[in-house]
Amino acid sequence: MTMKDYKGAERRRYIRLKSVFPVEFKLLSPNLAEELSGLKQGFTADVSKGGILLRINSVEPDVLSALKRDGTKLTLNINIPIYSKSIKAISGIAWMKVITKSEGELCLLGLSFEEISDKDRKTLVGHAKSLYRTPILVALALIVMLMSIGINRIEEVSLKKENTVLIEQLADVVQRRTDLVGWLDKADADKEILLATLKDHTKSIREAQIEQEKLIAKEEELKSTVIDLETLKKELAISKNAQGVLGKKLGNLSRDKDRLQNRLAIITHNEQERLKEFAIVETARLSLEKATVDNMYNWMKVHQNRKTGLIASYEGDPALKNTAFIYDQSIVAQVFILNRDFESAKAILDFFKDRAPRTSNAFANAYGVNSGGITEYTVHCGPNIWLGIALMQYMNQTGTHEYLDLAKQIGDWVIGVQGLDPDGGIKGGPEVTWYSTEHNLDAYAYFIMLYKVTDEEKYKEAAKKSLVWIKKNTYTGDSGRIRRGKGDSTIATDTFAWAIASIGPAMLTRIEMDPDAIMKYAEDNCKVTVDFVRPDGKTVMVTGFDFAKHKNIGRGGVVSSEWTAQMIVALKMMSDFYLDSGDKIKARHYRKKYTFYLSELEKMVIASPSRTGQGAGCLPYASHDDVDTGHGWRTPRGRDTGSVSGTAYGIFAMKGFNPLKLAASKK
Repeated sequence: MTMKDYKGAERRRYIRLKSVFPVEFKLLSPNLAEELSGLKQGFTADVSKGGILLRINSVEPDVLSALKRDGTKLTLNINIPIYSKSIKAISGIAWMKVITKSEGELCLLGLSFEEISDKDRKTLVGHAKSLYRTPILVALALIVMLMSIGINRIEEVSLKKENTVLIEQLADVVQRRTDLVGWLDKADADKEILLATLKDHTKSIREAQIEQEKLIAKEEELKSTVIDLETLKKELAISKNAQGVLGKKLGNLSRDKDRLQNRLAIITHNEQERLKEFAIVETARLSLEKATVDNMYNWMKVHQNRKTGLIASYEGDPALKNTAFIYDQSIVAQVFILNRDFESAKAILDFFKDRAPRTSNAFANAYGVNSGGITEYTVHCGPNIWLGIALMQYMNQTGTHEYLDLAKQIGDWVIGVQGLDPDGGIKGGPEVTWYSTEHNLDAYAYFIMLYKVTDEEKYKEAAKKSLVWIKKNTYTGDSGRIRRGKGDSTIATDTFAWAIASIGPAMLTRIEMDPDAIMKYAEDNCKVTVDFVRPDGKTVMVTGFDFAKHKNIGRGGVVSSEWTAQMIVALKMMSDFYLDSGDKIKARHYRKKYTFYLSELEKMVIASPSRTGQGAGCLPYASHDDVDTGHGWRTPRGRDTGSVSGTAYGIFAMKGFNPLKLAASKK
């Protein structure tokens, strides 16, 4: 059979596969009785069920001579790398081709199996097929993977673009709203001045008309009086002259009144047009705000660690990338609860119930997002209380009591700290000497929650002690000032906001802590207007609240997104309080303020810079990075560093949610 005939027959009978296996062989006489060569080595080139194509490099002359003899047989040991045993076969030579090269003779042998077990035949061909298919399958898998990555990347880029556009639209709409509010406020002021001026003009016109009527009456009286003609003429001339002056005055007043009325009409017309535009802008803002809230919720959700349930407190600051502060975990858990995402909230709370290591019988301030280990061993009361608040909010909304034991443990631990002070104050922690007003406000709210759920008197008494301590040690009187802590005159904006949120306007009024004065003091001393540079380089003016009285720090104003959001929540509470009390004027006053600051806060929403964040909306910790807050820490580094606390409290502000009160359950 010629080589051509053999190949044609093989195509008809077998599936030929390109494969390479090491092959050891010996040459035998046609009757298999005599060895014509020692053990030699070659390689398969093709494999089929019926035989192999054997390649022998640099074949020796005596071997080549033996191969050329008629009837020469080969014993084969075909070595497949992944199999421990070689495949054994005896074959005949169907064809042979010798290629002369500079390094020697190369021989190609077409071998047909004469003896081979069915098992070895299947193993040989099966492995050859796998080698044939594997590159294809790998290539296909690689193509599918690349396509998947490409599609995911396209979707990721598309989603990031959509999110960025949403945030830009919100910023534009909010800025337009701010401009309109400014114009409408100016129009109101102009109208007020015009109306006052018109009132004065109307009064002056009426006075001139009365004087004119008196002059006319006097003329008639003169005509009927018996006097000499010359005197009469003189008196009448004086009267006519006075009437002329009055007539000119009336004319001027009437023309001025007409001009003022025309201006008022123009302003009123423009105001109506602006109000129509404002209604459109406000509708758009509310729609974008809702989408942004969902966006911000998603930003936090995608950053949740699946193993621990924790979320890094900051995105963008390398020094804090793996740090989860307890306070931040509490408020992000409450964001999840607000969104009815109880599974995500539970993942956080379960970490503290089941896994989080404790120190000094309480939780440390911060834990590692990935490891769950303690990263800040300091123990403060405030963070523990906030964790308890999250537990209470979860149980309140789900109707369960699965975290009540842990919540009571935290409450009892805080009561233990409270018992160390004869006045009932709660120090910053068991190992510190300072007192924080904020911690005591947190504790008051927490004790009220525990009492409401457990009906245990110890929590009611603890709440009373906290309230008395706050009034005695932090409130300064009519000015509305609240100290940062006992014996600490520093201004901290959150103490004003949380006094409203924790105690409530009604109770504050009852214990003679004036809520109006508290809010006014915060605005007078902590409100700032700053230039905020957005990540795209665009600069916008933002009015909000600083961490402290910035004039006392000397670094210029800084807007805290979180503390501004806290003030927004407090302002809304004030509006609702006066609306419920029937004082619509004050209710409108506070409503106007909280909607203004909310719009200003929304200017600070930025697109997440990370791939994980996918451009979702978040709030930076402050308008400026790496600056002194005035309270012993600095803002995170990075202009576009996303903050969990800022973002979470921003959602509270947009939704009008007060985390320091148990809301009515939606179940």
